[in-house]
Amino acid sequence: MEHEGNVYESVEEEERIAALIHDLMTLRLRTTDGAIRSLMAADILVVAPYNLQVRRLERRLGRIRVGTVDKFQDRRRRL
Repeated sequence: MEHEGNVYESVEEEERIAALIHDLMTLRLRTTDGAIRSLMAADILVVAPYNLQVRRLERRLGRIRVGTVDKFQDRRRRL
């Protein structure tokens, strides 16, 4: 995505990600047991490179999980 002058956060990326999430939330999926259900917020994970972008996306996306690679890697290590 093209943008200019954004170092640690990007309004343009926020807009694009929000649009993609909106589109995803209209989809249905087939589960491993063959049932069909709507995609839910818990099914989606957004990884952003910087904490400022994470905070921006968290405010915008609500229930969607958002974090940095480091945050999610640390969570996985503790499981």
